[in-house]
Amino acid sequence: MYSEALHEQVHYQNPALRLKVWPILNPAATDSDTLDKPWHYHEQVEFLYIFEGSMLVQLEQQLIKLEKHDVMIVDSNQLHRTAMQGSGPLSYLVLQVDLQAYYDSASMMYYSSFSHPFRKLSSLNNMLQEDPEARQAMGRCLLDIHEETSANRRGYELAVSHNIKQLMLYMIRYDRDGLIQPHDNREMLRWKPVLDYIDEHLSEKLDIKDLSRMAFMSYHYFSKSFTQTMGMPVTTYINWRRIKKAEQLLLTQDISIHEIAETVGLINLSHFYKMFNKFNNMSPKRYKEVMLGGLSTME
Repeated sequence: MYSEALHEQVHYQNPALRLKVWPILNPAATDSDTLDKPWHYHEQVEFLYIFEGSMLVQLEQQLIKLEKHDVMIVDSNQLHRTAMQGSGPLSYLVLQVDLQAYYDSASMMYYSSFSHPFRKLSSLNNMLQEDPEARQAMGRCLLDIHEETSANRRGYELAVSHNIKQLMLYMIRYDRDGLIQPHDNREMLRWKPVLDYIDEHLSEKLDIKDLSRMAFMSYHYFSKSFTQTMGMPVTTYINWRRIKKAEQLLLTQDISIHEIAETVGLINLSHFYKMFNKFNNMSPKRYKEVMLGGLSTME
């Protein structure tokens, strides 16, 4: 069954926002309650909001019935399939989003809680089934995101980004079981000198052994502890910070790509392009066009 699952490739409506949102409108069902659609999965987290009707969503070990105004979360890379229920029409909203694109230095403390493979966001679905206030709050965010991307008004990117972060906030605020937890402040203070040093020396070669000595740890313990705390290996974190700096330079400085790459410590231009595409799913040139040119990129 699972071996035949479809790996769905999500094509972002706006690559800078790393999301796709669209309504699905189905006429009256002919074969209700039949889970005959193929299993599928995608890297993006998926949110569903029911406009009208009812449907079934099957996860690996859970079957959830959704009705009007219900909200549901499907995890990144989580197998799932759907079916209409009943004989009436069904309409719902789908949002697929790469949440990693919405982390900044102020929210990194929650990174591993949102991205850890063993802390599934779909565990919040029980809360969404039982808490009408949570459903309403998250439903409003989803509707606002759809409205903003559809209207494409000036500054809609800021509105959408705000609503994505609002969704993340609601998942934290309404998380009654404590699934999503920030790192202990003392733990973050312990790492602050290392993180500050990385930010201040992005243009230089950063040696993991030097960083581990700064933290008074062995190389192997440092690497393991950093990954557990930050939710990503130290090399990935360094490249992420370098690309964040490159994004800022692209939008604020009239300098060449080569100069930007050198400034952020990625001297090998091929490697710079590879890292930039990894974190933004587009080239530096395209990123600048999208962010400064006001392009909707609705392709």
